[in-house]
Amino acid sequence: MLPLDFHAVTADILFLLILVELFRLLIIYLQEHRVSIGVAVEVSIVSALREVIVKGVLETSWSQVLATCAFLLVLGVLLFLRVWLPPTFEGIDPEQEVSKRYRSRSKSELIQNNGQHNS
Repeated sequence: MLPLDFHAVTADILFLLILVELFRLLIIYLQEHRVSIGVAVEVSIVSALREVIVKGVLETSWSQVLATCAFLLVLGVLLFLRVWLPPTFEGIDPEQEVSKRYRSRSKSELIQNNGQHNS
């Protein structure tokens, strides 16, 4: 019987977790037409940790470890702060709002042009 390769098994398991989270992000997007900040940050955290685990902390240069730690810290803060961030477009379709604004501007310009033309 062949011995288990810890790095390969861990990398495959973490890759499956990343795929599951990306699938969950896709489902949320298709159902609610928005991207969940929390799920996107969680996927980023798991992806960064997967790379560190697969490559190995001891084989990684200190600058890359420091950069990864800073990246994970920023993602953690974003994950913590998202609780207080309001939903960006809850109940509002931004394309529809822009379209309404454009139509109202076009109508007002048309009325203004007709008023000048009739005078």
